Amino acid sequence: MKKKQIISLAVAVVLLGGLTAMYFSLNAQQEYTAPTPESPIVQLVSRAEAELERVVFNTPEHSFVIAAESVPGGGTSWIYTNDRSILLNQRDARDMVRNIVTLTASERFLEEVENPADFGIGADTWAEARFTDGTRKTIRAGLFTPARNQAYLMVDGDPALYLVPAIIGERFSWGLDRIIDRSIPQINLQQVEFLYINERGRPPLQFSWQGTDEDKIRMLHQFGGFFLTMDTPHEGREMHFSNFERIALEAFEGFQPQAMIELQPTNLARYGLDEPSLVFIMRDLENELHLIFGNSHDNEHLYMQFGDRPHVFLAEKHFVNGLFGLNPFQFIDRFVALINIVDVSAITITATDRPNYHITLEHWTDDSDRPQIIPTINGQEVQDGAFRTFYQRLIAISFEQEIETYEPTAPPLITLTYQLVDGTEPATIRFFAFDPNFYAVQQDDLPIQFVASHLAVNIMFQAAIDLMDGNLDR
Repeated sequence: MKKKQIISLAVAVVLLGGLTAMYFSLNAQQEYTAPTPESPIVQLVSRAEAELERVVFNTPEHSFVIAAESVPGGGTSWIYTNDRSILLNQRDARDMVRNIVTLTASERFLEEVENPADFGIGADTWAEARFTDGTRKTIRAGLFTPARNQAYLMVDGDPALYLVPAIIGERFSWGLDRIIDRSIPQINLQQVEFLYINERGRPPLQFSWQGTDEDKIRMLHQFGGFFLTMDTPHEGREMHFSNFERIALEAFEGFQPQAMIELQPTNLARYGLDEPSLVFIMRDLENELHLIFGNSHDNEHLYMQFGDRPHVFLAEKHFVNGLFGLNPFQFIDRFVALINIVDVSAITITATDRPNYHITLEHWTDDSDRPQIIPTINGQEVQDGAFRTFYQRLIAISFEQEIETYEPTAPPLITLTYQLVDGTEPATIRFFAFDPNFYAVQQDDLPIQFVASHLAVNIMFQAAIDLMDGNLDR
């Protein structure tokens, strides 16, 4: 009989333990819901945000102050008073502020508390608000309830203990790093007017809009954007932005800095940010995106900074891999001399081992105001249509690849000289011996940094022969 009683008691204990565990498990899964009439809310603070002047937030890690600042046109911005270069996410800052000015408890848990420390309330986590009328309010947040859907809270000068939704308790413990602005400026890719990429160990790439303001307005109306031209390292090369976007920026969409590593670093070298692995600047008509990347943190992350802010974040590599190792030949024009036929008055082609050609173009306008030409090659007049086919093959000669700056040791094998209608300085292209497959090419007096294929040049000369013989397709 005694044995059965012991067994029954043991079963009762197990059942009680199971019910207790189930109670806490169910409570832990419950979301906070609006109070019912049987559990009326308690308004602890009810002030307008405009009445709040500043708030001191204290957490176990550190204290910081945010203050209100009027902005042009009305409204308020929240700033970090110690360092204005540390920008705050205004939405998150306002969430913290609203905790103060419209503080509501779901219930008054105890009318009076003898030992607030029993509920985690003390000197660790608190906020002191100062209002424009000189009054102050200090609020102290404590532990979460066992179900973790509410937190304990007290207001200085009030002996009662209150329960507030868990999210309010969490916000009182947010550190400054939680409300740092890490938003990416929005860039209109159709209206980019400046682009700069400087990767460690490689020549920087820089492109810009080089027209007048009037041209800019015309381009915006006609095309919705601009044509960028390379400033360095190959001055004057036009950029195909759609190709650049596909190669470098396709994976960049959705990029956002991750965890903050250091708020105000004193040693950038430890992150590789003193000599960045890459600097990326892109600017449209209104905004500028300036990102600085350092060394790898691990296989998946890099250290990074914004150009206008001191703190160090982590960046996910897969977003920015396209910016590294860029080959500009994939998105710049590679024509040796892309000159519109309407701008050319004469072309001279001289070669050491091929026929030479002197071409003149007489320009005129037909009855429909369309530009026309009368081409002559070595004194022989040729048909306009056939000549245009030859000209397309002439200007189609392209750079195949970049080389280290080349210093020729012999005169050029081939020289192209374009005389221009407006009388400006002729454009001169020289082809030097390089190897069995390529010519080293010089544009005017620029350094020799590219090669063109023998095949493209041979096709051009064959087109000239066919033009003279009347064999060129019309």
